[in-house]
Amino acid sequence: MHIVVCLKPAVPAAAITYDPRSGAPLRPVERVTSLRDAVALQMAFDLQCVPGTSVTALAIADERADPLLRRALCAGATRAIRVWDADGGSALDTWSAARVAGAALGVLDADLVLCGSQSDDLGDGYFPAALAAGAGCELFVRALSVVVGDHGVEAVQKIEGGWRVGSTLRLPAVVAVEPEATRLRHHAVLGRVYRAGLARAVEVWGAADVGLAVWPAPLLEEIELALPRARTRAAPAAAAKLSAKDRLKRKKAPVAEEAAPVAWDGPPDVVARQLLERIAQWLQ
Repeated sequence: MHIVVCLKPAVPAAAITYDPRSGAPLRPVERVTSLRDAVALQMAFDLQCVPGTSVTALAIADERADPLLRRALCAGATRAIRVWDADGGSALDTWSAARVAGAALGVLDADLVLCGSQSDDLGDGYFPAALAAGAGCELFVRALSVVVGDHGVEAVQKIEGGWRVGSTLRLPAVVAVEPEATRLRHHAVLGRVYRAGLARAVEVWGAADVGLAVWPAPLLEEIELALPRARTRAAPAAAAKLSAKDRLKRKKAPVAEEAAPVAWDGPPDVVARQLLERIAQWLQ
């Protein structure tokens, strides 16, 4: 059985910042393996104990994915393949990356495809469905376990309410793995498997190697949908959140107008009449 694990060089969502002018997400250069992808790779290694099983790590990315693929080789993967077209121009989105991965699966003749149910960098879980549609495979989502039994490949799926349901997969199939599917295990450094992984190299394929005459364009360009224009002005800074008590402290007290001084001149009856007139004005 040939198992292919799709790895995406991801950026943790906490490390993503946004351009204050355009609002576009700014991702750092360094990439890591998502937790769900690492769990999918560990699940493939667990299935590798079945005789005749091989594991291939596949990434649709540029050279920044090479460290991730080399670690997969040192952990026990049989092959590591990176598919990229340096002259493609447009960056791939989820839909176009799934098209390339689906074409690569056809060349590799994969029986079982494992991938994370969702990426850690603002992922929405669309890739497994797009991959299964592009490769023409069965789709099994929210998988908690995959084992090779007497009746074929059996998987357990997590459903709502904490329930579990088991199914027998019809190969080829794409399985989206949940993070609690298996426990990540440490691979001994300088062991036999590690040394064998160091001796292998990451294979770099192009569009022609996976049978694509043209490198696919992003979905929005494919359907000729206009992209939103970038903002020309910087976004206003968020106002500081103040409590009602702080707002009362910062509220300035009204300044009372200074009244003109009143001269109380004259005999007592005249002063008394002026005082009564001023009190009548106050009362009005």
